[in-house]
Amino acid sequence: MKKNKIARALQDLENRLNIHIGGGDSEHMPADEDHNGFMTIEQVKELGYAMGDKMIMPAGTDIFKLPPGHYAGSGFKGGTQKDSSWETIDIYRSTDSYWQYWETLSFTGEVFFQNRHLGGDGVWNNDSYNGWQKIEKVAPLWSGNLSKVGTEITMTDEWRKFSYFKITVDNHNAFAPALTIRRAETISFVVPNLASDAVSKDTFEAALEFNGKKATLIENIQNTVDASGDHAVGNGGLSILSIEGVI
Repeated sequence: MKKNKIARALQDLENRLNIHIGGGDSEHMPADEDHNGFMTIEQVKELGYAMGDKMIMPAGTDIFKLPPGHYAGSGFKGGTQKDSSWETIDIYRSTDSYWQYWETLSFTGEVFFQNRHLGGDGVWNNDSYNGWQKIEKVAPLWSGNLSKVGTEITMTDEWRKFSYFKITVDNHNAFAPALTIRRAETISFVVPNLASDAVSKDTFEAALEFNGKKATLIENIQNTVDASGDHAVGNGGLSILSIEGVI
């Protein structure tokens, strides 16, 4: 082949390559079930959603009108969130009659679940609970033996992050009851000791004060009523064994 023909062939090849490169997306065949190829933008998005990426939805989107998938946004209709905080929604379907909905409130970490089954009569959840169920999560904050008033302990996380506290105590009655108490800067609780074979009956009153990751026992009173009805007050009778945060 003559040099001028080779040069023209190379120039033609270069031109074709430049046209292809310049063509961008339109020059690339998308992959399908029968051909290898490049993925389109929509295919990449759909793959991401299938792998767990969240599709951002506008405020007012009705959760129960969405197809199966993973979503995020604020102001969803039908959920438990009452303000504009961010949340995620995960929807799964086994058949047109069986659906699962998961709602996670991003700020608090609270998780809610709802199962939906469409009966033959066309009614959702005709024989089961119809509504959101909270999935309770418990975080260990401290464990030990706390009974002396004025003692300060350090927890693993700050008290304000939790909706409730679960306090496990020893009331000297052969078991350790766990009390669930709504979060507050200072919480007070009363624990009875009602052993049927005891001559006296005890009631314990205790209070904890929280500050960041710190908790201080500020009250621990034991009220005792003996068989004759006499009443006595003592200190330090109750032992706190653990504190957990409930989300």
